[in-house]
Amino acid sequence: MTLSPRLLVNPYRVGPPVVGSDFFGRQELVKRVRQALDTSNVIFLQGQRRIGKTSFLRHFAADLREESPEPPYIPVIFDIQSYVRDSLLQFQRHLAEAICRACGVAAPENTDWDHNLTHFQDLWLPQLFDQLGKREIVILVDEFDSLDRQALPEVAETLVPWIGDLVATQDHLKWIFACGRRTGKLPIEYERITKGAKEISISYLSREETEHLIQSPAGSILTFQPEAIERIYQLTHGQPHLTQALCSEIFLEKVEREESIVAAEDVEQSVPQTLESYSSAIASIVSVPPVEERV
Repeated sequence: MTLSPRLLVNPYRVGPPVVGSDFFGRQELVKRVRQALDTSNVIFLQGQRRIGKTSFLRHFAADLREESPEPPYIPVIFDIQSYVRDSLLQFQRHLAEAICRACGVAAPENTDWDHNLTHFQDLWLPQLFDQLGKREIVILVDEFDSLDRQALPEVAETLVPWIGDLVATQDHLKWIFACGRRTGKLPIEYERITKGAKEISISYLSREETEHLIQSPAGSILTFQPEAIERIYQLTHGQPHLTQALCSEIFLEKVEREESIVAAEDVEQSVPQTLESYSSAIASIVSVPPVEERV
């Protein structure tokens, strides 16, 4: 088979979140989180850096939208890091606007919110739920555990308790928080949010999921021999970011040589370049907080 480098686009996605047909695996995790939604208002999705939390949140939100005949949940992807320096009133407005976009309803007038910190939960949310009927809202928040590190101290002092109040009082509002720390390691101020929450881990891909991730993106271009697949899995243990990175380098090398068969020796030859090209990402995966590093 002759490969034309100019006509081929590298199908392995390294870095940005993967969505749609580029997302592989996690079927069992999707099932667990979906079942947890029916019994818990708060879910913490815990996993290390670059394990695929952001990609999973987006994939899970798309799954919720596609449930039929009528989706019981309305997913809202909320980029909390963009608003960690807002005042509480500003944060409430941004959250309401994100919910309105997902629900397909008009955003509230700004004048309704001026100088009224209770308008969101006492007036606006009940009105919204009346429109939605039996459907419930699921707010998916990425990197939630970085909130106390990024927000101004005076903002964190009001924002975290306010979210805790929503969690405790709004039964039709569900939350999925993705975080790198386990709930037991979060500051005490988060207790009202974490109390009673369901904690689910997102970890490495299974052997079968890893094989699918290796073969499917370049299936019409490259053929991975069983020994090559096994060696990739031995090296990455199913860590999705590392698997994508290594396969990306293999793809570039094979296209350059105009070859289509990937053998175990090709995997070995691509390791040094992978380590060089993705050294920062690899370092972030294995890094630990300074206190734990000293220990």
